[in-house]
Amino acid sequence: MIEGAEGIVWLNDALVNASEARISPFDRGFLYGDGLFETMRLYRAIPCLLDRHLRRLYASAARIKLELPERKCLEEMIYAVIEANQWSDARLRLTVSRGIDHRDTLCRRVESTIFIYGRPLLQNEVQPKPINLKTTLYTHQPSPFQTRLKSLNYLVEILSLDAAQAKGATEGVFLTNDGYVAEGGMSNIFCNNHGRLLTPPLDLGILPGIARERILEIGVAQEIDIYEERFPLQTLKDADEVFITNSVREILPVKSVEGEKIKGKVPGKLTIELQRLYRASVIQM
Repeated sequence: MIEGAEGIVWLNDALVNASEARISPFDRGFLYGDGLFETMRLYRAIPCLLDRHLRRLYASAARIKLELPERKCLEEMIYAVIEANQWSDARLRLTVSRGIDHRDTLCRRVESTIFIYGRPLLQNEVQPKPINLKTTLYTHQPSPFQTRLKSLNYLVEILSLDAAQAKGATEGVFLTNDGYVAEGGMSNIFCNNHGRLLTPPLDLGILPGIARERILEIGVAQEIDIYEERFPLQTLKDADEVFITNSVREILPVKSVEGEKIKGKVPGKLTIELQRLYRASVIQM
């Protein structure tokens, strides 16, 4: 059985039992990490911000010349998996790879692999507790693309997460070569430093997170100034509030950075307000 998958999954062109799903060892996603993925949260069986996830997926696929089915077809696949499993509140992952490269045929062809699976949310995803952050041993490397892609090559992020958890933290923080905070292994980072809400800018080569994007929009709508600018690790340590974001766990308050407790209350007033506004906005969209 595929780890993390439950019940019914979608593989290529059909629904199958998770225990029966098989992907070729010659798939380029397995061999080279040649593919993309999106992870999203379901609220009452509705994929949150699906339009944005698919917009990012198709834009990334165009950059690497990865063929995808028509968007309507992909949406139908997603809803077929949700309906087959009767999920309400869950996490769902959509993975696409370049598939098998048939170089030995007279007419070379490549058929993309499409795999969709998920599971109900865990308690620590429904009601996440404040977390600890630790810097990683790995330096954040700028993306070779204009915007970082959510590709299948997640080795460094996985290793950083394992190392952070081994040190009692939940998430690892990547720093740039010149010491600026970039992003978490599985998240974007925000901090409220003396009344200024900061988040690293995209020009550092960080992932343009869907939750990050929505929070920036909320800031504009609610007249909450959010500054996309570079800042060092010390700014994170000195902050009154720190939180990370991703599509499944939404907004996660941070209680310590590198073993140093956050100076303000955890979760802070602004964090709580953004949690409320974010949840209310995404459910309506």
